[in-house]
Amino acid sequence: MADTRRPFVSVVVPHYNDFGNLGLCLESLRRQDWPPDRFEIVVADNNSIGGAAAVAAVAPDARVVHAAEQGAGPARNTGVAAARGDVFAFLDADAIAEPGWVAAGIAALQRFDYVGGRVLVTIRAPALLSSAEAYEAVFAYDFRKYIEQEHYAGTGNLFVPRSVFER
Repeated sequence: MADTRRPFVSVVVPHYNDFGNLGLCLESLRRQDWPPDRFEIVVADNNSIGGAAAVAAVAPDARVVHAAEQGAGPARNTGVAAARGDVFAFLDADAIAEPGWVAAGIAALQRFDYVGGRVLVTIRAPALLSSAEAYEAVFAYDFRKYIEQEHYAGTGNLFVPRSVFER
């Protein structure tokens, strides 16, 4: 029997050619403590090599949709168009959700119209960093500043009710 007291959450994951990290991301989502009947994963693929079939092989329990317009923003919007949730949770394909991520996001929505959380950059092989990765490791994802000082949240870790998103 469905627990209708909890909102149905659609986790929207934009993806482009990062199959290894997508697999890790989805594994972290499978470990969430949110009831499985109140939760779905929508992977919005942005023209990856092998197309939706290649993504579906990594994401057999997710709904995979094709996002024709290139870019993470258009992919997120394509994912939302396919999502069934009362709440949208956005997570990047190269991100790992901590256990309890969904529950914490939903709890925070009791006090705010939308909530964002921090993103920590993990460096697996420092000697192999590209210049873009090195820059991001130092300067990117200052979500505390974004939220507290600039009053927006990055979409790599964001919860928003459907009604607020549509407004």
